[in-house]
Amino acid sequence: MACLPCQACASNNTNTNTFSLDKIAPLPSTSHLLSALSISHRSFFESLKYLVHRLADVSSSTAFLINPVCCLAGRFGKCTWATTNSFGFVLADARYSMRTGLGYKDFYRVFCNVVTQCQLARELVTAIEAQLIRDEALLISKLRGLYGQERFFRFAKQHLGLWSTRIDLLDDIPDIISSIWQSCLTIMECLDYIERYSRILLARFQDKGWVSRHQGLPELRWCLECVNDSVSQTMSVCAWSLLGQTISPRGEPRECIALECTVKKSTSWLCSLPSSEGRPGVASV
Repeated sequence: MACLPCQACASNNTNTNTFSLDKIAPLPSTSHLLSALSISHRSFFESLKYLVHRLADVSSSTAFLINPVCCLAGRFGKCTWATTNSFGFVLADARYSMRTGLGYKDFYRVFCNVVTQCQLARELVTAIEAQLIRDEALLISKLRGLYGQERFFRFAKQHLGLWSTRIDLLDDIPDIISSIWQSCLTIMECLDYIERYSRILLARFQDKGWVSRHQGLPELRWCLECVNDSVSQTMSVCAWSLLGQTISPRGEPRECIALECTVKKSTSWLCSLPSSEGRPGVASV
């Protein structure tokens, strides 16, 4: 039975047009891949939002310190959406080839869009990593305060039972930063897999002989349609995971647009999907 190029197809394919990259490691199913991308994308921005809110509870000036990573996250979210959107066009071109038996003239251009967005995402991941390292050190230093201040707050919390949001956040900072970073890595891993799937689709659906042999199979058309539906659902999650603002040096709201959307609220820096209870989880591929 014909199917969308997947682990079995990639390993068994003998077509010389198939990229050698796709034989390096098994591919996850598109269902698992897109599910992991949706979960990790939401987790990434929920964790960032969680950090912003925790910092705002301590001091708005402290929350201001992570503006750079918020803007990088917005650009990364846009790349994720754009990559997924371009993958949807790759699938649409594949469906066109199945209907007509012809290669779609813009197939390669659409594939190049996937590659371009993935490359930009990789560059942003590097920038996000460097920024998170700087932010973690800066936030810990800021929350510790002047000499002896941290010791005083810890003493008051331990022996006097006085609750300290500053100390609680200080202890949680490494875990929160780690959650943001791990989600970011998982998103990038998913985008890498999307690029590999796009390479396989390009090689197969530009091969007129392969298309001719599989054109009449309803299973392949059904598979392409199902994957396309999953891509549409993933795009909707990515599109609304981050609608944000930052705070300018003078304290006024300044938009940091993640996609083509913005939410104007003077009382918050990040707005996203309804918050889940507790710390967001991280999906893995």
